[in-house]
Order: sequence, then structure tokens, then C-alpha cells
Amino acid sequence: MRLIRSLRGELLAWLGVPLLLLWGLSVYTHYQSALQAANQAYDRSLLASARTVAERLVVRQQHLEVDVPWVVLDSFERNMNDQLFYQVISPEGKTLSGYPDLPLLPRNAPLSDVYPALVHFYDARYRKQPIRVAALWQPVSEAGVEGMALVLVAETLNSRHAFADSLLRTALISQSFLVLMTLLLAGLLLRKVLRPLRRLSRMMFTPRAG
Repeated sequence: MRLIRSLRGELLAWLGVPLLLLWGLSVYTHYQSALQAANQAYDRSLLASARTVAERLVVRQQHLEVDVPWVVLDSFERNMNDQLFYQVISPEGKTLSGYPDLPLLPRNAPLSDVYPALVHFYDARYRKQPIRVAALWQPVSEAGVEGMALVLVAETLNSRHAFADSLLRTALISQSFLVLMTLLLAGLLLRKVLRPLRRLSRMMFTPRAG
């Protein structure tokens, strides 16, 4: 009987260890997928904010200006748990409005191939917080002003991480339930399969009368 219990435990271990490894790999891939989904969803909103700021660019008396009322950005901030920052840079490299110390667009940041707009997305740190930045190039050709203005809109990552964590919790619950059910069914199956051996063991080691 002790041998049978040992055999059942060994078989469960051979099944359980790979299952746990697959569970960990599955959770990791789910989390990476969740982060990617969160980035795609929130990058779209970030680009919408950048376009809203870009629409405020005007040329007055041959000078490029931008007027961004805080109510415009507040409408985006109300829909998330993050801070929003922006900067508008003229074709000559002068800050026209916003936060002049926002992290600049890295030289190696690729253009996004998801949207038709000339936009880069990149990660940086600002005021000791991780941020995600959309850098939108806005062509200007009016009243003697020619070139590409650059609109930077950045947000902190609280909402993205909360969204990814929510998807991760769902994956953890479903994957953990699947692993537990698999191990439980495997244990019941092994008990049924090993039942003839248990009977044989009883027959062999039970003393006969007389």
C-alpha cells in the first residue's frame, strides 16, 4: 500500500510540475498581452489628445501660436486616473506652450505603423514618474510659416497598469482553476487506475487462515 501511494504521488508530481511550469509561462504571456492591449487602447486616446492640441495651432501676423485651454485637457484627464502633460514645439525648435522640460523625442523612436498620422510613441520618465508620450508632427504652411511643428502629449501609466492588472487577475483565476481541476481529475483517474494494484496488494499481503 505504501508503494502504491508512493507511485501515485510520483505520477502526480510528474504531471503537476510541467503543469505548474506551463501555468507560469501562460500567466507571463497573458500579462505581456494585457500590457500590449492596454498600450494600444491608451495610445489611441493619447493620439486623440495630441490631435486636439495640434488643432489649436494658428498663424497670426506670420507667427505660429497655440492656445490650449486647460478645459481641453481636463476632458481627457477626467476619463482616467493619470496626469496629462503637453508641449508644443515650433518648426524652429522653440517651445510655444506647455511644459518645456518634457523628455524629448528620441532619435531612434520609430514612427507608429498603426496610425496614418506622423506620430511616435515612446516611454520616458518625468517628475520621477514613468510616462508614455505621443509625439505628433503637424505640418504648418500658412502666411509665411513653413515647417513641421511637434506636439508632445504625455500621460502617467496608472490607468494602463490598472487595465493590465485587471486582465491579469482574470487570467490568473481562469488558469489556476484549470490547473487545479486538471490535477484533481488526474488524481481521481490515478486512483481508479491503481485500484486493481491495491486489490492485488491486499490479496498478496493478507495472511490466509489455517
